[in-house]
Amino acid sequence: MPEDSKPPSNTPRRHRPRLTELAKETTEDDLWVLDDDEPVETPAQITQKPIVEPRRPAKEEDDEESPEQTDRVEPTLEVPKSTKPPLEPRPAPKAEPTTESDLEIPSEPETEPVSAPAPAPAEEAKNTPEPPSEPSRKSAPAIQPDRKEWIGLALLGVVCLGVAIWWIAGLFSSITTTRMGDDEPDFPVKGGLIQVRTADSFWRKPIRGGENADVARADVVQIPVAEVTLEGQGNGVLRAIFRDDQGEFVGDSITRSFTSGHFDLTGSPTAQFPATSGFTEDAAFNAYRVGGNRWTVEVFEGPSDNAPGSEFKLLFKAPISSLRR
Repeated sequence: MPEDSKPPSNTPRRHRPRLTELAKETTEDDLWVLDDDEPVETPAQITQKPIVEPRRPAKEEDDEESPEQTDRVEPTLEVPKSTKPPLEPRPAPKAEPTTESDLEIPSEPETEPVSAPAPAPAEEAKNTPEPPSEPSRKSAPAIQPDRKEWIGLALLGVVCLGVAIWWIAGLFSSITTTRMGDDEPDFPVKGGLIQVRTADSFWRKPIRGGENADVARADVVQIPVAEVTLEGQGNGVLRAIFRDDQGEFVGDSITRSFTSGHFDLTGSPTAQFPATSGFTEDAAFNAYRVGGNRWTVEVFEGPSDNAPGSEFKLLFKAPISSLRR
């Protein structure tokens, strides 16, 4: 069979040159280069699937069909039913997106950065536009007060200062303060019959027995005592009266006679005048020691014990201190 009558195939055959077509300049290397020919592209063949007609299942109702239909018998092909479950179609593979990690790019050698020359500051200053300058605002001249205004301000300041002084003085004058030295007389105090050099006061418990027992009530725990020292050679008597913080008389009056400047009871210029009443509770006495209005003692001089009250004259009035003996 001649070479031209061979059926065509999908794969190209190797081309072998004929001896008559060889040129004189052909070398041995040119004869053995067989793979230089470009491959011939062959079109893909589409395979046709056989068309299967669906078979209508036979029903019991076919037995009741008309005799005309039963006479026609068509050849059927019975296929045994498969007990295996139908195969589910496989899902089509999803195309995974390519990431940068999948693409391998050959790394290029890093080049050293070349520092660019810094531009001159003068050129930048020329290129940057200057902001428009705001128009300068001239401040208005300050208004100077005239002479009348200065005088008015001065008078207003003087009035405010006077009101402040008056308010502060009234505030301090309305505050009542009680001190131990308040209302203390200036000793020595000279009377018509005798002169008193000093006078002291204190608190103590009443003496309940002995020759010098106090004439005080049984419920009293603290009594005030005034101690007086005479100066001079006079004769007469001194009488002491005690008052509480409300100005009421406390107990009885106490009288001591003196001769030639010495008390008859003690034989010395000094004698004590204990009250017949006082505080009945220690708590009340402690409150008196903390503060508040003071008790007072008033000392009068007279010619004798039996003289009427009109003949007695006040020598001094002194507060009772909070000292306790």
